Amino acid sequence: MRGARAGHVSPFAEVAEQEPNNLPAQATAGSLPATLTGTINARGDRDQFGFEGAGGQELVFQLVGPHLGSALQGRLTVRDGADGRVLASEVRRTGRNEVVLGVRLPRTGRYLLEVADRDNTGGGNHFYLVHAGDFPLVTGVFPLAVRAGAETEPRAGE
Repeated sequence: MRGARAGHVSPFAEVAEQEPNNLPAQATAGSLPATLTGTINARGDRDQFGFEGAGGQELVFQLVGPHLGSALQGRLTVRDGADGRVLASEVRRTGRNEVVLGVRLPRTGRYLLEVADRDNTGGGNHFYLVHAGDFPLVTGVFPLAVRAGAETEPRAGE
């Protein structure tokens, strides 16, 4: 098939970044769960999304883009909206297409998610989607194989 491109269907309502949003005070507001979308437009650009969370809530942030043709080498950072303290951060690793970040919120309040390029680059081809919310994410299954004719109960990896 000539000219075929990968596509993606978001599992949640999409919240598109609203520029300017490099600073916490300019964060694009949204409620979770959501699929956060945007582009790291230039060198040093970073996109901020603000959201409310409950104390003890466990959230997952899954950045997709490279397998869709994005040049973004993603970095996700979750900060406390009150004092800017970093609660969790993760970058795209060699050999992996996605960045996955999990965090347990320490208190009820406002939080920020920052999306940036690990290598501090940017451009129109540095687009992303971040599935964000309180949802299960299976990262592995055990056992990997079962003898022919045998029965087993698969378990999700942690």
